Amino acid sequence: MAELSKVYPPDSSFRILTWQMHYPKGRFRYYGVIQMRSSKLKMYPLTDLRDTLPFHTQGHLTQNNWYGQIYYKIIEKTVNKKTYYTLFGFEAADFISRRKIIDILTFDEAGKPQFGAPLFQFKYDDSSHIKAIDTMSRFFIEYKWSASPTLNYDYNKEEIVFDHLAPPNPQANGVYFTYVEDGTYEGFKWTGNHWQWVERVFTFSIDENDNPPIPSPLFGTPKKQPKLPDQVEH
Repeated sequence: MAELSKVYPPDSSFRILTWQMHYPKGRFRYYGVIQMRSSKLKMYPLTDLRDTLPFHTQGHLTQNNWYGQIYYKIIEKTVNKKTYYTLFGFEAADFISRRKIIDILTFDEAGKPQFGAPLFQFKYDDSSHIKAIDTMSRFFIEYKWSASPTLNYDYNKEEIVFDHLAPPNPQANGVYFTYVEDGTYEGFKWTGNHWQWVERVFTFSIDENDNPPIPSPLFGTPKKQPKLPDQVEH
């Protein structure tokens, strides 16, 4: 069975239909089409060529070499009078790993879809991250098949929010199909004309009386733990 996803941008200028097919031996294939809002039928079929693309590809893609996934949200931003659509997608990479992806969709002068744009910027010095490049055309998180990290847009904070992922032990560093949530959150904030990385989306000061107790991260113990009331027996 294939489950169909339909998403629309805020301006309703098109819709994207995507679906996933599960084949034997943990293989997945994605299918999709962009249907434009017009008086005459205007559609762009999407051809999944993930298998031919580099790992976590940063390349400029088209409908003919689409990075297959199921889209679950679209938001839009305007830069120099051009509209950039930020897409949120899910990919079952194989039987042991999953990915969530943020990509950028634009339309060229002929009206054809183009995927990827250098709008994700990282500027940090943090030994817990692997810094490969400062600017990305799309963003991936990859994790263990049984994990369930979030990656979505928070309308209240006006930020993209996602779980920070970590390996279960130091020996698994870089082995992304073992990664799970560690209890902290990162994000992207739209800053003028790009998505700027935010190291910590939620911050708590547990010394203040008005802050509720928070759970410990999955890995590691906070320097200070909130003091909980004694359990009352009934």
